[in-house]
Amino acid sequence: MNRFSFLIGICLVTIAVASCDSGKKLELGGSCTLNSDCTSPLVCKLGSCRKACVTSVDCENGGHCVTVDGVSVCQTSSESVCSTTKPCTSPLVCSSTDSICRTRCSSGCRTDQTCDGLLCVDNADLAGGSGKDGSAGTGDGAAGSDVGSGGATGGHDAGSAGAGDGAVDANRGVDVPATGVDAPVSGVDGAATGSGGSTGATGDGGPTDRTGGVTGSGGTAGTAGSPAGGALGGAGSGGQTGNSCPSPQTQFGFVVQGDSNTHFQSGLGVRTADKLLIFDGYLGPDPTAATADAASPAQVYYVYVQAFDPVTGNSNGAEPFFKAGDSDAQPITLETAAIAPTGEIILLYAVPGLGMNAAFLSKSTTDAGVGGLQVGRIVQVEVANLGSTPDCVWSVASKAFVCSWLYASAGGWAVKVRKFLPDGRSAGGDTDEVPTDRTDSYAGNYYGEVGVCGNLLGVGYRGYSDSEPKLTVLDKLGNQVGSTVVLAPSGTSSWVTVAGTSAGFVTFYDHTGVAETLVPVDSSGNVAAATGADAGALPGFHFTGTKVANSGRAINDDVGGVGGVGLALLYDDSVAFAYVSADGSTHVGPGTVISHSRAAADYINITNFAGSFGVSLYSALAHSTQMAATGCTP
Repeated sequence: MNRFSFLIGICLVTIAVASCDSGKKLELGGSCTLNSDCTSPLVCKLGSCRKACVTSVDCENGGHCVTVDGVSVCQTSSESVCSTTKPCTSPLVCSSTDSICRTRCSSGCRTDQTCDGLLCVDNADLAGGSGKDGSAGTGDGAAGSDVGSGGATGGHDAGSAGAGDGAVDANRGVDVPATGVDAPVSGVDGAATGSGGSTGATGDGGPTDRTGGVTGSGGTAGTAGSPAGGALGGAGSGGQTGNSCPSPQTQFGFVVQGDSNTHFQSGLGVRTADKLLIFDGYLGPDPTAATADAASPAQVYYVYVQAFDPVTGNSNGAEPFFKAGDSDAQPITLETAAIAPTGEIILLYAVPGLGMNAAFLSKSTTDAGVGGLQVGRIVQVEVANLGSTPDCVWSVASKAFVCSWLYASAGGWAVKVRKFLPDGRSAGGDTDEVPTDRTDSYAGNYYGEVGVCGNLLGVGYRGYSDSEPKLTVLDKLGNQVGSTVVLAPSGTSSWVTVAGTSAGFVTFYDHTGVAETLVPVDSSGNVAAATGADAGALPGFHFTGTKVANSGRAINDDVGGVGGVGLALLYDDSVAFAYVSADGSTHVGPGTVISHSRAAADYINITNFAGSFGVSLYSALAHSTQMAATGCTP
């Protein structure tokens, strides 16, 4: 074959794919594989010929300028909108905040964008922008009202949200920040989730009178959010119809799976306003070092974080968050975490022989945040050897995190209680040795968990010599109220957990299955069972059956919920959840949340944000963490 015939053959073979520059060039929107397929100056990205752009202003008819492989191109307005049934074209990700396909921050944000929640968001959108199909509402749920109206119904990026500002109000409780998917985690009295737009203003009501709504945006108490717009937001057609949430929240969404890494030695999850966060404890080579340095330690401790969209389950993967120290061998354990109504997180982590630290995290205010978070203060809280299951909860009365843990004292195990403000400063009222039924204040190893009832604290523990489940009540200054309460006389247990409600302390422990006992507290703050008054037999119940739980963790939902208690239970075959009323008399569950075959080092965590429970499980065999949360899904 001569050279001319060979070239003709090449062109004939490739005509079908529009090569040789002899075929017709594709116009805007045409399917393509190469830039040369498109009419200049169009470029081939996301499978079609597109117009290049610098900002979204360059895109017609409300389209968005997205960056793919370093090249910014226009998506049409219809392409930009995404949902659970209409995913984005890879590598773009659907934003949980406004249901728009956006570029990951890890790919690099443009100068007209800000990294917000791991995604690049146009600064114009962050500033509010205009409504997508209806303008923002202007109303704000008033204190004491059952209607949380207003709040950006039907708007994309809300336009201008209602007046709720997310600030702490000393008289009316705590306002949940006005941020759409952030806010609608489960309005109990003011609006169910998802009423119309992506963003909504919060009501001023707060948890004290449970009116006005925690989420606020457009709907009456306990009903579904109004579809697409609503009266105050204009007719609108772009919003989503909200689903009504059960009250209390006991319905879990799908289980999200954290990354698996052989260097992950522990992990736990936290439910926030707009994310499911999984934290992992890492021991291994420095993940941020480009090359090994002979002068560097062989292994380092890191805390990783992985953020998930609670609606879609989308995640950008686990990322190194902050360095926790240098080491060569000892494991790192993420012990527990809790979240404040205003979004701050406390994370307790420990290394055997090196004690335990508390990291105080908040929402990132810069592009440098990982998982939408930034590290504030890190405080060393214990240097002694630790028992198992440190515990942290939020106290409405103290406006502080209350944490408890077992530690090795001079001759045995004792329980310590400390209180921290959201920024890590001491809140006062600490107790270094919680009094027990012994003069030396010893407690049995395993468990020393805390619950909050108004200004009182209830610390659950196992007896040092008899392994009975017991409770010590402390006042706001850390002094014991009365004497130790025995929860199950002549009954042994391997674990005990406690949560406070308006009625008292709801306690759980293993005793021929899983048992519950309420230690009542009257309206004056008196604890008859502790002070020796004639309280009669303490009320309580057993869950049906005799299935043995290896551990349990309880937390109340008094901020944004209806004031009861959520309980996570670790069984050999699953992680289960039960909900118990504030007076400890009725319950829902336990029911399976995560199916699992347990290994010895597996453990669970539970958090609550605005009435939504987050339950997580760390699997030592898989070196990964799973998590699920309650709430409404659009």
